[in-house]
Amino acid sequence: WLRHGKDLIKRLAAPPAAGRIFSEPHIEQRLRFAPDCPHLLRPMGFDAAIAGCAAAASASHDIVYCGSTSRSGVVDTLEALANAGWKVIVFGKLEDADSRARLHHAGVEIAGAIGRHDVPAALATARFGLNVTPDVAPFNRQASVKTLEYAAAGLGIIANRYAWIEDFAERHGIAVHWLDDVLAQGRTAPDRLAPAPVDLARIAYLEWECLLGRVGFSAFLQRCLAQGGGAGR
Repeated sequence: WLRHGKDLIKRLAAPPAAGRIFSEPHIEQRLRFAPDCPHLLRPMGFDAAIAGCAAAASASHDIVYCGSTSRSGVVDTLEALANAGWKVIVFGKLEDADSRARLHHAGVEIAGAIGRHDVPAALATARFGLNVTPDVAPFNRQASVKTLEYAAAGLGIIANRYAWIEDFAERHGIAVHWLDDVLAQGRTAPDRLAPAPVDLARIAYLEWECLLGRVGFSAFLQRCLAQGGGAGR
């Protein structure tokens, strides 16, 4: 009920708009703005510079994790993988001293936060990209930007099971290594587990320039600006 209450506040407090842009269909359906307000569905994508950046790289680590370390389960997972014999590197803020100490003790390399232009080089440091997402709404229905980037970079993907990742993997023919299975294999996993190849052609339509052109992003913005702020909510 807290989520529904927050959605209601968002809808009532939102100013009149000439148009609205949603990243996921379920967000549009959940917020229930007035249907007479023009809207556009614009999925998440990846930068062209990331495409294939890790395919021919000589990886120094088994696993790279890019993103928020404050999300539930992330630090525990990184620690467990390192203790199971994986060589892990983390790019992202890690301000909690206890978490830093735990990961340092487990042997996880903490590289810190990076800029957008540094992402391709960061992804090229490893063979696999790690996605840890709580299997609870709304997180389990949201696109994982880092998973898109892992796939585009040419990395194998390790992830916990939840709705979005299962659907993404099935639609694009991606063989995800499920986290529970990887941890269950023990310390021999880094030597035995090979990255599953990702066919970049199957996700090329999610590269930002291609994606924005396909959904008519610029034309939509121009129409909204021409209207000068309509009354739809």
